Amino acid sequence: VLARNSVIRSNTCASNGTSAGAGITLDRSTNILVANNTLWSNARGVFLFNGRSVLCTIRSNDILFNKYASILLQGGPRSNTIVGNRARRSTNGIVLSGATNNVVLGNVIWSNAGSAVATAGSVSRGNLVASNRMYQCDTPLYFTAVAVSNTARGNLITNASTGDGAKVESGDGNILEGNQVGRSPGSGITLIAAGGDAPARNIVRGNTVWSNVGAGGIYLQKAR
Repeated sequence: VLARNSVIRSNTCASNGTSAGAGITLDRSTNILVANNTLWSNARGVFLFNGRSVLCTIRSNDILFNKYASILLQGGPRSNTIVGNRARRSTNGIVLSGATNNVVLGNVIWSNAGSAVATAGSVSRGNLVASNRMYQCDTPLYFTAVAVSNTARGNLITNASTGDGAKVESGDGNILEGNQVGRSPGSGITLIAAGGDAPARNIVRGNTVWSNVGAGGIYLQKAR
C-alpha cells in the first residue's frame, strides 16, 4: 500500500510471498489503520517499510505461521503504534529494524522460534515496548547491538524456551523497567557484550525477576 488515511480491516491473507512479501505491506504510507485481520503462512504478516511510513496503527490482528516475522518494521518507519495483536508460531513476533519512536503496546506474543520482540539489522531508536505478554519464545525480549535508547516497560515475560527472558546484547542507552521476568532456562535479564562491543549506559530498574535458571536473576557481562 502507498496511501494515506485508509483502513484495512477484517481481511484474511494467507500464503503470500516466500522469502519476500507479506500479508499486508505499508510502504511510504501515512495514517493507515490495519485492524482485525487474520494473517497466516505469509513471508511476513504485516510489513511497515520506509521512513515515510508514519502514524499507522496495527491493531487487534491475529497473525500466525509467518516465515520471518508476524510484524516487521524496517527501513525507517516512525511514530507507528502496534497494539493489541496476537502474534504466534512464526520465526519472530515483532521485529524492529531501523525503526524510530514506535510504540509496541499490549500485544500477546508467544510460541515463536526466535523472539517475541527483537531489534535487528539497522539501528532502532526511541521505541517503547510496554505492557506486552511474551512467553514460550527462545529469548522473548531481545535488544541487539542496533538497539539504542529504547524502553521496555511493564511487560510480562515468562517461560523462555531455551534462552534468557530479556537480553540486551551490546545495546546502548536502553531502559528495562517495571517488567516481570520469570521461569527462563537462561537468566532473567542479561546484559552481555557481543563482537567486542560492551552494552553501555543501559538502565535496569524496578523489575521483578523470579525462578530463572542460567546465571540467575540479572546477569551482566562486560557491561559499562
